[in-house]
Amino acid sequence: MLWMDLIADKIVEVYPGLENYRCQCGMSTTGEAHFGNYRELVIVYAVVRALRIRGLSAEAILSFDDFDRYKKLASNTPACYQQYIGHPNFSIPSPYSAHEGYAEYFENRILANLSRLQIGMTPVFQQELYRAGAYLEDLETALCRHEQVMQIINGMKTEGLNKQKQMRYPVSVYCERCGKDFTEVLDYDREKGLRYSCACGFSNTQRLDRLWVKGIFKLDWPMRWKREKIVFEPAGRSHMEPLGAYSVSSRISRELFDWEPPLPLLYQFVSVKGQHGRMSKTAGEPLTPEKALALWGRDMFVWILAHKAPGEEITVSTSDGVETLYAEYEAFLKSQKPDDLREKQILEIGESAYTVPFRCMLHELAAWGHDREALIAFKGWKDDLHTRDKLARVEYYLNNGYTGESFRIGELRYELLSDEEKSILARFFWDLCDADGRALDATGALAAVERDGLSKMALTKALALLLFGKDHGPPLRRLLLAYPISAYRTQILERLRVGEGEQ
Repeated sequence: MLWMDLIADKIVEVYPGLENYRCQCGMSTTGEAHFGNYRELVIVYAVVRALRIRGLSAEAILSFDDFDRYKKLASNTPACYQQYIGHPNFSIPSPYSAHEGYAEYFENRILANLSRLQIGMTPVFQQELYRAGAYLEDLETALCRHEQVMQIINGMKTEGLNKQKQMRYPVSVYCERCGKDFTEVLDYDREKGLRYSCACGFSNTQRLDRLWVKGIFKLDWPMRWKREKIVFEPAGRSHMEPLGAYSVSSRISRELFDWEPPLPLLYQFVSVKGQHGRMSKTAGEPLTPEKALALWGRDMFVWILAHKAPGEEITVSTSDGVETLYAEYEAFLKSQKPDDLREKQILEIGESAYTVPFRCMLHELAAWGHDREALIAFKGWKDDLHTRDKLARVEYYLNNGYTGESFRIGELRYELLSDEEKSILARFFWDLCDADGRALDATGALAAVERDGLSKMALTKALALLLFGKDHGPPLRRLLLAYPISAYRTQILERLRVGEGEQ
């Protein structure tokens, strides 16, 4: 049974009879989302689809963490952005777009990619909720019972404990003067308000509804669960450790808000072969979803992130492993196994199983100098959207990541041939047509080579010298399948001075 079906069954068992099953994932807006970040989104999408297939109402919630502080410079961010560290990331300008804020730019990128992936999610912008006072009541509760909250947090030793031990209150405040959160909460009183001081030298006592106050993550998370009525949310390994954020937040949810936390699910990270560790927004050149879509297309993108159970690690390659991954995916498309048919239904895989294999397209498009139109016409492939889309992905790979050697017919190099090689080629090209003058197919041409007793190795080398100017080339069978060899027959025979009727 598929992992998403198992989770859907568990959700219905724990929460029977709900009018709407709300499943959530969170997305940071502190930098560019990479391909690995989308695993969480695809997990939620797959579970919601599994619930809907059961005839239930289910909704996927995408919570944007745009009220979080800007912590550190992401990849390709100008050094001058150091000045914005400590501000809420929705409030700072985008270095990439003059018409969008920092968080807004990344949010719009994610929403556009979800549209391309045909994954419908309800976006929730945390900065809007905080500034509208949606969490005021819960923040007041947490401030009034701060000792209890901090005792839960400090009693469950987690990473970052030293900083949290210094905190008396489980919230941070964005300073009214400098806009940053280098602040300390000194006191809270329902009547007087919240008293704080900032590293910039400013201090004040202000009503809670007149400040930008944010719960620390382990308080913020349960407030979201309660407000959105979430029944399921996946999380990464660090959050799901025995004393990690999920355990701490679950206790706060139950003890402070009397709200049962959602069913959790641990998922492993996604890594790129050849790169050290998991993908990161702040290190190296991450694999962006746009690049992944160009390389794999919508259906394969979703399949890569959902085919393995969430507890299994995923490693992808954008270079020498692409062909192997495509071969596995193409086998899945052709499969009629019940689980595979069910997975196609849940993930809405609509790609045709009967297009030309990726590996074949790769070698043949390289041979034709990326001329898709000429290749489709020469090979007689079905000229439809599936074929054209796959050829576009093949071409992207040839231009971005392909590490193999490409062979394209250029100016014919007769001067590189020895007399023996000219003789071999003359015999070969003479036999490329049958008695009626029709060009032989690859099988017929190979049979003619065998019948004439020509050495395949010597013939391959001679063809490579003539066609590519190199002493090596593709295997003979691929040469005959992928290249328009017979189109050069007359020209080559004339140049080699072999006339009609000569043997």
